[in-house]
Amino acid sequence: MLVAMAITTIVLGGAVAAIGVGGRTFGAATSGIAAAPTLDGMARMSADVELALHFTESTATAVSFYVPDRTGDGAPDLIRYAWSGSDGDPITLSMNGSTPWPIVPSVTSLSMDYFVATTPADATWHGVAPPAAADELVFERAYSGSPAQTFSVDDGVSVAAIVQPASPSSGRPYAITRIIVPMTEAAHQADNVNISVHRVNMLTAVPMPTALTTTTIRKQDLPETLEFVEVTFDTEVVFDDEDFVAIVISSAKSKPSVDVPLENSPQFLTDGWVATTSVPGAWVLSGARDLPIEIYAVEAP
Repeated sequence: MLVAMAITTIVLGGAVAAIGVGGRTFGAATSGIAAAPTLDGMARMSADVELALHFTESTATAVSFYVPDRTGDGAPDLIRYAWSGSDGDPITLSMNGSTPWPIVPSVTSLSMDYFVATTPADATWHGVAPPAAADELVFERAYSGSPAQTFSVDDGVSVAAIVQPASPSSGRPYAITRIIVPMTEAAHQADNVNISVHRVNMLTAVPMPTALTTTTIRKQDLPETLEFVEVTFDTEVVFDDEDFVAIVISSAKSKPSVDVPLENSPQFLTDGWVATTSVPGAWVLSGARDLPIEIYAVEAP
C-alpha cells in the first residue's frame, strides 16, 4: 500500500512547494510561491492523490493512479501527472490516456519521492473493482492468405487446433481470455458455431472430451466472406506454462455451417497440429495441417 509520497517542485520565478501524503490524509504547505496557477495546480494534484485507490506508476517525474468513477461508466478512472524533464515545461494532467494539459506552468525541476509501508488493512478498492489485467498474445499461427485446404464444420465434423502457448509470465500459470481465427459462413447454411477450450490427451495427442469453457457464435454473426473472428472466454480455467491446449470449432447442424482455412504444417508436433472428426469424438490427427489462430491470455492470480 502506498501510504506516503513527497513531491518537490521549483517553478520559474518561484520557490518551493512540498506535498506530503500520509494514509488517507494529504496536507499541502507552500512557501514563497506567488503564481496562482501554480497554487491551483498543486492543490488539484493534492486533492486527486488524496482520493487515490491504486497506484500504477511512481517515478521522479510522473505518477499515475486510479480514482473513483468520474466519467459515469461505473469504472475507476486513471489519472496521470507528469513533467517532461525539460526546463520550462509544465506539469501536465491527463485522464484515461487523454491528451495531457498543463496545470503547473514553467517548471524548472520536479522530484517525487515515495515512501512505502505495509499496514494491516483490507486491500480493497473501496467497493470499486480494479480494471482487468491486459491480456497478451501467447500463441500465433499466421494466416498466409492462400490456405492449403478449407475445412467445413458441421454436425459431428469438428476441427481442433492443438498448440503449446507460452505463458505471459515465464513459468507462471495462465488463463486463456480470447482467440482470433479466420472463418466464413458455409454457403449461407450456417448454424451456431461453438468455440471451446479443452485439455489434451498427451497419449493420443487429441482433445479430451470435456470442454473447459465454450463460447457460441450466433449464425447471424458469422461473416459471409473470410474474416478474422474474435471470441472471448469468461473462464477461471488455468493452464500451466508449456501445457498443450486444444481449441475446438464445432457445430450442431447437419449441413456445413462454417469454413475455416488450414495451412501447411512445417513442423508437426513442434509448432502445433490439427485434429479433425468425421463422427463425434473420433479424432484423427493431421500432421500436414495447422489452423491459423491467435491466442491471448493473462497470468493466473
